[in-house]
Amino acid sequence: MDQFLQSLDSQLSPIDRDSLFGKAWADGMQALSEAQELDGVERQERLVQSCDQFILAIHHARSRPEPYLGMAYLLTILEDYHSAGKYVRLALRLAPGYPEAEDLNRLIQTCSAVSNAFADLSELCMVAGVRLEEVLPEDQDIQPEELYAKTETLLYTQLQLIDHEPAPEVVTRPEGLAEMKHRTQELTAFTRAIRQRLEILRPHKDITELELQLQGLENLCQKCQSCLHISQQLAEMSEWVKQDFKLLTRHVIQLRMHATAEEVARAERFDAELQTRYDKIVAIIQGLENETRTRFEEEISFAPLMQQRENFQQLLDSTRRRVHMPNA
Repeated sequence: MDQFLQSLDSQLSPIDRDSLFGKAWADGMQALSEAQELDGVERQERLVQSCDQFILAIHHARSRPEPYLGMAYLLTILEDYHSAGKYVRLALRLAPGYPEAEDLNRLIQTCSAVSNAFADLSELCMVAGVRLEEVLPEDQDIQPEELYAKTETLLYTQLQLIDHEPAPEVVTRPEGLAEMKHRTQELTAFTRAIRQRLEILRPHKDITELELQLQGLENLCQKCQSCLHISQQLAEMSEWVKQDFKLLTRHVIQLRMHATAEEVARAERFDAELQTRYDKIVAIIQGLENETRTRFEEEISFAPLMQQRENFQQLLDSTRRRVHMPNA
């Protein structure tokens, strides 16, 4: 067990260690410590076990920072600093100034500055071990009480994480797209997996309250998906604007250098393609909320492109007349 885990573990009193929280905590710490000494499938199995036990620890002690920090530390091992930061912030809200939380937060910020990549195994823990195959292997009997408790805790934790995040909105800058995509994928994976759990529980438990909580998350997920779809369209349009300006410049040069019927026909086809893209852009922009439309139009300047297109069309008209095109 490394120094950070030892420091966390030292916070538990003898009474804590004899409690259900203490047992789940000890099992989670043990599995996490073992995972750091292993590779491949064995490592992944220990991480799943650790994650599962930290969920139980949170269930039995929701007001304590330690199980959230255990989960955060697990996520840093996977280099999923984005999700780890969420759990650290939860711990800091429960215990402002908590030394171990502050230390881990600084580590996460440093690592995030070096690498923005999301780990291959991040799905394992970004939904806190919620995937169905980890919940209920085929040869394992259903334990409704335990499954209900874990599912309830997962929903509680996710709601706490989301409660202090900004509401989903359309991003107009391409660099914000990766963050939104990750957030949407994370929430989509979580809601689908929780829905699977509830279907398993339905014959055994009253899941009305859990379904109400999940419905709120599913509504939020739909909002995220809608914002992501629009954001991807805006990012695509931003790229169109950049590329079309270059292409227009190229066609202007070609028309000046080669005033031929073939070049005119090629330029006319390009102008028709350009008009199709413009029509799509206009339709999308008109469908945006006023505030989003304003932000997008402020960040993406259409004026240079429109001026270049006007110059291109004037040159095309004059060139068409010179080469005696039938529709001149």
